[in-house]
Amino acid sequence: MKNAAKTLLNRVEFPVLLAGLVIAGGLW
Repeated sequence: MKNAAKTLLNRVEFPVLLAGLVIAGGLW
């Protein structure tokens, strides 16, 4: 259960971080 939650979190977190980098790059 804990492992599945961690995998789900990673799956959600990666695109968010990627989008954050793209937005930050766009602001620069």
